[in-house]
Amino acid sequence: MALLLLLVSSSCLVVAASIAVLCYVNNDADERLPPGPRVRLPLIGNLFLHAPTMAFLPSALRRLRRSHGPVVTLWAGNRPAVFVIGRDFAHRTLVRAGAALAHRPPSPFASSRALSFNRHGVNAAEYGDRWRRLRSNICSCLAATEALRRRSVDRLVATLELEARAGAGATGVVAPTDAFRHGVFSFFAVLCFGEWVRDGEHDAVLRDLRRAHADILALTVELGAFHLVPAVLMTTSTALEWTMARLVHHSDIQRKLRHDIAKTTNSGGVGVSPSPYLKAVVQESLRLHPPAHYLLAHTVDRDVPLGAGGYVFPKGAIVNYAVAEIGRDATAWTDPDEFLPERFMEGGEGAMVDAASCGGADIRMMPFGAGRRACPGASFAVSVLHLFVGRLVEQFEWWPMAEDDKAPVDFSEKTGLVTVMKTPLRALIVPTTSS
Repeated sequence: MALLLLLVSSSCLVVAASIAVLCYVNNDADERLPPGPRVRLPLIGNLFLHAPTMAFLPSALRRLRRSHGPVVTLWAGNRPAVFVIGRDFAHRTLVRAGAALAHRPPSPFASSRALSFNRHGVNAAEYGDRWRRLRSNICSCLAATEALRRRSVDRLVATLELEARAGAGATGVVAPTDAFRHGVFSFFAVLCFGEWVRDGEHDAVLRDLRRAHADILALTVELGAFHLVPAVLMTTSTALEWTMARLVHHSDIQRKLRHDIAKTTNSGGVGVSPSPYLKAVVQESLRLHPPAHYLLAHTVDRDVPLGAGGYVFPKGAIVNYAVAEIGRDATAWTDPDEFLPERFMEGGEGAMVDAASCGGADIRMMPFGAGRRACPGASFAVSVLHLFVGRLVEQFEWWPMAEDDKAPVDFSEKTGLVTVMKTPLRALIVPTTSS
């Protein structure tokens, strides 16, 4: 019996030692990678040890940055997954070495390949001629949509008016999340497929589009447009909700914005060109609340030197960027966690920053990414936000709903592919005298 126990104990020690050796794998490729936690499991890596779900990733990266610096290496299986948290390294890689990082990693899962139309959609396509044609077609299509945008925002205003009147006692209380999403979705349905979507029908429209998958696959331009719709729908409507939440919370900024809009508006409504303060409000909201806290993953087609510590992104590495952390970098902004649109006005520290076109001499925020794979609809999305936010502030006064001892607006986040408000916005809206 004692001999059996000795053999079992020895076997356990051998297995434990083997696992320990595997957990501390260290080869030449590891030495060139940016620093990160050294312990990782065979086949699994260590990414899921630090962030079992995406909700854990922001806090994990903040913790790892304190230990390892602004570029951190984790492992997804046996493949390095590098996270860039510092804006200088974001510029150094996405802008200066943009061609090397203009690629998407292939997914090993059939479901992911199906959702990306086998990498034929603009988001997942291989960097090359097909991707350039898709991007060009989408940008050209989005550029000529002024009438559609205005009709969409008219419908949204009417929907909110009805919702405010339909509440108990016609209190004017609205929960606008669904209205925002429907307004944005209706616009993109017309843009891509030529039909307005009636209230309550957007889910049915998406189901019909999925049934027509085979036909859509045969049409390159429509394919690229359809693949863009879910991403733009969620990011634009989410950015709209975050912006309006900030304006509900900061009534002084809302009043200032309404006054600024009035100065640049003719009798027909919000002017063709957004007012300077409206631009600043949208920029500041995108800085604090980028709809996606991380980009679609990049992969490198060659070794990319980082120029610091001799570290390298080795060929085949997966690279992603902590967009929200970069936008709140204290080396770029004064009081980075405060909502201060004035920083983007003339003479402010962000006066020369453009959320839709990040790059240039440095990166201070990148809500739509940067470099060659930046979002092709960035300028368009910002212009949609200008129009929607401008009209909503022009047409209504937005007041917080103070309930019990709770804060009037809860800015807690629910992290996923798109970072939404954990507690959806509720507000009291009152038509303005100008409306």
